[in-house]
Amino acid sequence: SVLIQRNQPPFWRTLDVLTPFLAALAIGLALSHLATGAAFGKASNLPWAINQWGAKRHPTQLYELIAALIALGVVWYYGNRDTRPGKTFLLWLATASASRLLIEGFRGDSTPVFGGLRLAQVIAWFLLAASLLGLELLSREESQPLREPSNDDTRMARLQDSPQTDTKKRAVPRKNGA
Repeated sequence: SVLIQRNQPPFWRTLDVLTPFLAALAIGLALSHLATGAAFGKASNLPWAINQWGAKRHPTQLYELIAALIALGVVWYYGNRDTRPGKTFLLWLATASASRLLIEGFRGDSTPVFGGLRLAQVIAWFLLAASLLGLELLSREESQPLREPSNDDTRMARLQDSPQTDTKKRAVPRKNGA
């Protein structure tokens, strides 16, 4: 916390740097759900249904794993490109929110709260809308041409690039009679 206060890293760049970790964390979470049987799916007769808790169920943990791998692929692909700050994070957030929105419909362990929607789906709707709005704003920024640097900008850049020198004149003591 002290390091962050002293250095004041840029907010969106910091989120972009943390995004691959978040994507990998989602993969680990999906694997832990599969190993423990948590976040199980509704009963199903599909050929790919898995036996859990005494019934054949949607393999929502595998759906979650596939979605997390896709999200990591999106992050990996766009994270290595020169993009605007925040774009990688917003792409991951949109991908993760959309997948959560879909997967929650197959879950058997969460209770509907709003007309058949689950709380995680309602939150995912808001996050998806916010991330898509952020991506739209970034794309508008990208489509605007960069402005030409003014004389003040180039002067400031030269001052920042030059080594700092002591511009104060020092008083040189004079000898008496000289």
